[in-house]
Amino acid sequence: MWLYLLSNELFLQGASKELCSKVFLLNKKLHACDIFYEIALPSIFLLVHPLGTVLGRGNYSDFFVAYQRCGIGSNHDIFPTIGKHVTMRPGSAILGNSNIGDNCQLASETLVIDSNIPKNNLIFGNPSNQKLKQNKEKYPLWRTN
Repeated sequence: MWLYLLSNELFLQGASKELCSKVFLLNKKLHACDIFYEIALPSIFLLVHPLGTVLGRGNYSDFFVAYQRCGIGSNHDIFPTIGKHVTMRPGSAILGNSNIGDNCQLASETLVIDSNIPKNNLIFGNPSNQKLKQNKEKYPLWRTN
């Protein structure tokens, strides 16, 4: 997280693309974590064992959590929108024209592509056999009670 934050802050402060790229590539090499310095992650986020995680362009909201091998990216140059309190379990992906509502969790190995997921759901599976289960629990780290 620190190397992403450093590369992003350097970018925002107008540092050279060469310097920003070096920090981004160091993060990619050391941690297999691909979060380009131009990506605007939210103010409050957590990466849990983010090896193999690729977080691309998208609209992120606070309290975002991603585990290992997670992916966010485009489908036909359209990027997803992710609500508050969204947790991506290992191997999950959100692609394309997807809108993930607040307080949703993606189960391990779940693929969401060009779909709208209402708030307060746990999502299982892939587009051919996707299942939703009501979920009103926030990720334990963010609970205030």
